[in-house]
Amino acid sequence: MMTDSKLLLLVTQKTELVELISFLAFFSLPFPLLGFTKILMPGKEKMFGKLQGCFWMMAVIYTVNYMTDLIPVTAVIVAEHFFMVVTIILVLYYGAYHIREHKNGKILRVMLGYITFSIFSISAFAFFYKGDSIRYSVCYMIGISGLVFFLMNAACIALYEQMEKSANAAVYARMGQTVIWTHCFRERMKKCTKINRK
Repeated sequence: MMTDSKLLLLVTQKTELVELISFLAFFSLPFPLLGFTKILMPGKEKMFGKLQGCFWMMAVIYTVNYMTDLIPVTAVIVAEHFFMVVTIILVLYYGAYHIREHKNGKILRVMLGYITFSIFSISAFAFFYKGDSIRYSVCYMIGISGLVFFLMNAACIALYEQMEKSANAAVYARMGQTVIWTHCFRERMKKCTKINRK
């Protein structure tokens, strides 16, 4: 949003630099998302790793093209959008399968974040091709904010579950100590009883 802002262009007066930063920020967005998705969906690391490689390749092509101007920028952006749509479809498909298999509340929250991000990303594509840069930026901002919100929600659930596990472990540890002390006390009492009988 910041790099697409006309305010940044007004302040810096460097159109080409702002454009480069804007596109590189856009091109680098899938790297951390796919890295997180690989952790979330074990068994699909290879596929999502290949998609990460495609996005790295697109970022390199864009950077080289920015310096050499060999390919029309629109062609590079259309290719990036194509990879993003393919990624969205694959993440949603395998995410739905993963939820059916595991029925995990955290994964459901993450997938709701991906769905929100996907809806607003596709809307952003539509505004981009219509030439509406303001709505395009706003859609991306809302989509990313929705994804972050649901990821934070999933992280809170994970934190709460971890705190419950820690609390349960502490209770079990105390119970174990009580059993040990009770056993030691009984053994001591048996020895005292034997001595008294003698």
